[in-house]
Amino acid sequence: MTTAQELTQIVSEAAKDSPYIVKSTDKGFEVSLNIVDAKWVLPLGTGQVKKYFRIDAKLDETTHAATLNDTLYELEWTAGVDGSLVPHIGAQLNMQQGEIHEMQFGAVIGKPTGSTGGQGVVTYSFTSDKAKKWLNEILAANGWKKKMGMQAKIGLTVGAIMVVIGVVGAILALTGVIHS
Repeated sequence: MTTAQELTQIVSEAAKDSPYIVKSTDKGFEVSLNIVDAKWVLPLGTGQVKKYFRIDAKLDETTHAATLNDTLYELEWTAGVDGSLVPHIGAQLNMQQGEIHEMQFGAVIGKPTGSTGGQGVVTYSFTSDKAKKWLNEILAANGWKKKMGMQAKIGLTVGAIMVVIGVVGAILALTGVIHS
């Protein structure tokens, strides 16, 4: 069986020729993927889109279990004038945590951050399950099992409670106890 430190090294080595970046943490490691980071400067405005996915792995050597937690960050901002030449500024930040199953694709008029080229179209596609499958295969091949993170457990519990409330409500409505 591999140790937590050895597993982190194995995941780091596997990521060398991939789009994933692995960083060691106090409790294990994190695997991240920069989905898109594009800026644009147009005659009537500027803006930026950033999308970033991360899997935090907390490793327990005594049970050889990895507790995984997914995080998806999305930031978009714009500033300039709209079609009626009225100045505006806006921003949107979205963050999701837990067990994320996400599929995204799109295009942004702009240029990737750090690019020296001119404006163009930056396309991107992303499937969270592909990143998780890659990591789960490495865990399994090295004798580690996956455990559900706290956010995912809370989400499942809340979902189960909502289903029970819905079923009880439907039964009460069908039996005539609840009248509309």
